[in-house]
Amino acid sequence: SSGINAEYGDMQPTIRNCILSFYNRRFNIGLQSLDMLKREFKLDLFLSPHIDDLYFFIRSESMKQYFAPYLCCDMVKMAAAFNTDVDSLELELMALVGGEGVKIDSFNKVLRAVKRNEKEQVRRDVIELCNTLQFKTQELIVKTAILKAGLVIKSSAPNIDEKPSTSSVRGGGPL
Repeated sequence: SSGINAEYGDMQPTIRNCILSFYNRRFNIGLQSLDMLKREFKLDLFLSPHIDDLYFFIRSESMKQYFAPYLCCDMVKMAAAFNTDVDSLELELMALVGGEGVKIDSFNKVLRAVKRNEKEQVRRDVIELCNTLQFKTQELIVKTAILKAGLVIKSSAPNIDEKPSTSSVRGGGPL
């Protein structure tokens, strides 16, 4: 790490240990360290109004990181990892996940990832592709009909910047 961060980490071993705990996915230790730091940070005049929001954000992101590699997670083990009871964790998870591809099995105390319906996504993509193809086909039919009817204005001059004359309109005579 950079020299400034290393110096600050050496001066504040509690902060260093807290960061390393989260980095090594030891959320229990990290949150305990964060609780100790929270009390100190509440004394800071400028930081104190933001502490609760920051703490909630860190805890929420930690829960997301804890569950990310799994399709199914035992909430009893997760509650132990986050230093809380299962019922409180369940309430916290309900507020956190809110339809983000995760289901909470309250009876078995299990958190499950919801599989995306890949068939439905493929069906939507095919319908979109068909609509695009149909639009482009109709566009080509209209262009072909315009060319056959002779409704195209042709320029007699090779330079595009020149204004076309009225005699260049097919079908003769001025418009």
